[in-house]
Amino acid sequence: MAGVVGVGALMVCLTSDPFLRVDPATVTIDGLRYTDPAEVRSRMGLTGPVRPATVTISTRSMEHTIAQLPTVASVKVRAVMPDQLTVDVVERAPMVDWRIGDDGWLVDVDGVAFAAASKASGDERGDGATGSALPAVDDQRAAASLELGATVDVMDLEAVRSLGAITPKMIHSSAPALYLTLEDQDGWVLTAPGHWRAVFGHYTRTLAPPGRIPLQVQCLRGLLDKDERTVDQVTLAVSADRCGTFVSGTPEPTPKARRTPRPTRTPRP
Repeated sequence: MAGVVGVGALMVCLTSDPFLRVDPATVTIDGLRYTDPAEVRSRMGLTGPVRPATVTISTRSMEHTIAQLPTVASVKVRAVMPDQLTVDVVERAPMVDWRIGDDGWLVDVDGVAFAAASKASGDERGDGATGSALPAVDDQRAAASLELGATVDVMDLEAVRSLGAITPKMIHSSAPALYLTLEDQDGWVLTAPGHWRAVFGHYTRTLAPPGRIPLQVQCLRGLLDKDERTVDQVTLAVSADRCGTFVSGTPEPTPKARRTPRPTRTPRP
């Protein structure tokens, strides 16, 4: 009985002593770039004059509620006696800038749209060319939609992982940059502005899986190797014995040498 009373007295002391309570102003939160610190503090219950006792803080519960933020990949909360609380956040890393009209979303390797593209700096976003640090997809489909916390379709995610990494050098193109679009009719399209347009098509799990992309890239490279100037549009419908079809462009004509006009003879009187 004396032991129970002693434990009770100790708990009262630990929970009532102001020196054993966490001051929200002293809580450190590391690893935030796309996440609002105020949102993290709110989810932890560290708002206003609240000063929770260190021994009563449930760090696991705090970790769970913070991890529900779309920007957060993982989080670790530590309570250290007498009055310290630290939060280490690992955020999701953007793999692609998914653009729909005027909206843009940062999407990670798991396909999660975790933040608005405006959260990234201009240098980080770059020009959106494939093969860059942050390639962009211009989703032009009529029914295209994406919102914070939503996940990109699995087939589209597999496609953008491969197509978003293509550089002009990989396909032996002289174009300065390549850009990726997703359209209703043609599906995935890789464009070299002012040069050519390559239609990769729609992908499905069985009939046209994304695993065929390396073969399509190989076909495109072989076609451009012959004479890139003559290529206008390519449809990469690969099969066992063919790479697809292409529409020839009109190469710039070679200027013809101009003839010097002969002088006219004046008849003698």
